[in-house]
Amino acid sequence: AVPTVAERYRYRYDATELAGFAADVVDVARRVQGTHVVFNNCHGDFGVRNAAELATLVAQAAGRERRGFGARRGG
Repeated sequence: AVPTVAERYRYRYDATELAGFAADVVDVARRVQGTHVVFNNCHGDFGVRNAAELATLVAQAAGRERRGFGARRGG
């Protein structure tokens, strides 16, 4: 049977998964000018919650070594 849209996107990443992503995001962000992460778990507020959790983990993983890390920068 084909899963419903809710079944396909109703997934919330746990802390272990997000911690692994955070390390990768920090690694990439150190080498490029801008980094964006998009969650495709749009059931309810799962993507928004996971994004907030990941932002916290990325800031911690980066050790806040760069002032304003994670902040939007103007062009």
